[in-house]
Amino acid sequence: MTLTKKEQERYAALAAIEEQPEGEPTGGEGAHGADAAAIGQQMLLDALGSPEAVQKAVGGRPRVDGQKAGAGPSPTLRARIGAQQRTRFLNAAQTLGITNDSDALRTAVEEFTSRHDPATGRYVLEVDFSNRPAIMEQLLRLASTRGTDPSETLKDLLAKDLLENV
Repeated sequence: MTLTKKEQERYAALAAIEEQPEGEPTGGEGAHGADAAAIGQQMLLDALGSPEAVQKAVGGRPRVDGQKAGAGPSPTLRARIGAQQRTRFLNAAQTLGITNDSDALRTAVEEFTSRHDPATGRYVLEVDFSNRPAIMEQLLRLASTRGTDPSETLKDLLAKDLLENV
């Protein structure tokens, strides 16, 4: 960044005063409002090189939801949990290769919100039997015998198993 001749002269005058303990204060030029904002913007542009770099510097951190920096803070959640619950949470995150609390919490929130039916609040179970054709055949046969949808039959079987093993 280069100083104008006027800025260099002012700098030299201020330096001379500050280097002399007996010096007298001198008046300076002041800018206010839009003028001050324009001067500050120009200083940032000179220092950072581009309007995009200025926006990034002034806008803060990028949001986690993909919006650009400067769009305001990302929404946050805070909760107090017990020590055992935190240990289980961190162990589960570590098993998944997640190394920080924020990423682990985002993963947990995504899983929770994607696996609950918003209309009923019930947990949605997704089971992939594509690599287990024998199980799928049994489920389809049982559903046909009952005259029900295979997904409803699976829910009934799971609920019965859960109740019997409580």
